[in-house]
Amino acid sequence: MPNSIELPDVNVLVAASYPGHQNYEVADNWLKQTAAFATTPLTEYGLVRCLMIPAIIPQIVLFPAALKTLESIMADSEHHVGMRPPISATCPYCLFPEWAIAKLLIINW
Repeated sequence: MPNSIELPDVNVLVAASYPGHQNYEVADNWLKQTAAFATTPLTEYGLVRCLMIPAIIPQIVLFPAALKTLESIMADSEHHVGMRPPISATCPYCLFPEWAIAKLLIINW
């Protein structure tokens, strides 16, 4: 495990997730150059929520696409899981248990 793990804010994750963002290059480069970073349920939820707000991302981003963006960030080899509340072992995501329910409801709607 690295000596230090960075904890990016929601704004950094949003900027690094959307190439049209004015700070995309800075945020994307920072994440790429960071030896290790972590996300928490709060920053993960904030990212998904912000990606679906047209005033922040000027295109239509539905929940499945926002969730895929989060999943790709979490799949990064430099990503570490931040502190989490206890969750059910049956939850397919390392997020709040509600994420599994929300995904089922929204994708299968």
